[in-house]
Amino acid sequence: MERPYALLEREYARLASTTAASWNFLRHVIDFPSKPSAVLDIGAGGSDVTAVLLKRGHRAFAIDYRFEDPSVIRKKVEESYTKRDPNSPLRQYWAQLTREQEQSLVVFDQSVRENPSNYIAATGTALPFKDETFDLVFSVNAITEYLALNKHLLQDTVFESLRVAKPGGRVELFPLKLEPQDPDKMSIAEGITMIIKKINYRRLFERLVQEGIDYEIVPVGSTDQKLIIHKD
Repeated sequence: MERPYALLEREYARLASTTAASWNFLRHVIDFPSKPSAVLDIGAGGSDVTAVLLKRGHRAFAIDYRFEDPSVIRKKVEESYTKRDPNSPLRQYWAQLTREQEQSLVVFDQSVRENPSNYIAATGTALPFKDETFDLVFSVNAITEYLALNKHLLQDTVFESLRVAKPGGRVELFPLKLEPQDPDKMSIAEGITMIIKKINYRRLFERLVQEGIDYEIVPVGSTDQKLIIHKD
């Protein structure tokens, strides 16, 4: 029997913009273990983080529904390059980001070929791992930007992440946007999206408190923040 909301979850995964977030960026965002540990990246896209962690001796895995055909990852990331406005005042930033993502993709491509069993086609609400497997479960964009639009997908993914986290482990989700950075420039659609996410986050936080699960909202840089959920 199809899991509730499974089709919606896969549709979000299909529509989600695919990135290749680099280790050079994410090491400043996620608190990766210094000692060899078990780490899971949910909605990894073309990121090179799993490849880097494997080379450093970690037991690292990445899941993404689109890993059914890893070549799709590269195609979608490269499509995102072409959508960037060359006349934007951020063009230098986009150019640097494009270079970093391309470098990340090269490492990702090689790692998928060398370590295919570490890149698994799966979704966040049905992780193919045993209970208490990982020291760190993290996600960048996939949960907070897309699954957070549906309260069931958000909560199911968070609690599934906690299921596979070891006691003393944690779940880190980035970015956590609870307030608009520039409300005057928000479109009506963006405003509605922000309201929906805030409601869904509030319900998630209420459930975490009800179940006695500790969480914290931590600043990242000068403008961003992330959600850390601790597994007792």
